[in-house]
Amino acid sequence: MAVKVRRAWVDQALDRFHFELDRRPALEYQPMPWLGIDSADRGAGTRSRWDAFRPRLGSLGIRTVVDVGCNAGYYPISLGLEGFAAVGVEPDPKLFRLLRYSIHRLGLDRVGALDLAITPLTVRMLPTGDLMIFLSVWHHLVRAHGLDDATRLLEEIWARSERAMLFETGETEIPGHYGLPDFGDDPAGWIKGFLERHCAGSAVEHLGQHDAFDPKRRPCRRNLFLITRVAPAHE
Repeated sequence: MAVKVRRAWVDQALDRFHFELDRRPALEYQPMPWLGIDSADRGAGTRSRWDAFRPRLGSLGIRTVVDVGCNAGYYPISLGLEGFAAVGVEPDPKLFRLLRYSIHRLGLDRVGALDLAITPLTVRMLPTGDLMIFLSVWHHLVRAHGLDDATRLLEEIWARSERAMLFETGETEIPGHYGLPDFGDDPAGWIKGFLERHCAGSAVEHLGQHDAFDPKRRPCRRNLFLITRVAPAHE
């Protein structure tokens, strides 16, 4: 018993050490207010997205959420603290450790963490959820796998949503070598039409523009969309 207790102390000390290391010099995207870290480089945009979609969850009947590319876990943790069941999917080792640390510190047994990179081979391993959160990931998939495969990945992720999906992507601020399509003069309109074509049985709603930054960390704005299912996911 004493050995187990000492091992627990060592594990806790190591987890704390990794947390203090991983949180420095600053969090790039998401704050972790439940651990006393209220600032992050894109904290205002993280919170404005939350404010845009959180009021809709009740009317949509959302109970379970999967956040694909969840970063430090702002949305899964926030949802878990409000009683939702959530899974954060994040392949970056540093960010995954931050997510796991928050889950354990807060004792959130309704929140899980999945260390998985989304590829054409692994996407079918994703769990299903009432809500899929898919924010600022798609342009990276286009860069890694090409436009056609990234579009099929979007369709696969939508297929795992029982009720709704949140979507956002890099737009005209993204360099040409990523291989994104031409959004023209109306990126919001282009993306809305794209989602309507590739998210079968859906209605697409624009939830405003929110702060972001481009690959060179210059400020920009991105369009957030809520896609709701109007036809059964599995017919």
